[in-house]
Amino acid sequence: MGGPRGGQGKSADLDGLEFDQPIVPLIITHFAHPDILKKAREQGVLIVQSFEWG
Repeated sequence: MGGPRGGQGKSADLDGLEFDQPIVPLIITHFAHPDILKKAREQGVLIVQSFEWG
């Protein structure tokens, strides 16, 4: 799965420095429903939840 949603075939260029690493879409949220987490994972999107479960 290539393209911007898959995070493959891209590189980052910051201030003239190039990194040969994939760009991974990232979402930071308080809470995400398990179905959303599954769909995001299937699309190559990383979701970080800030909710403390403990």
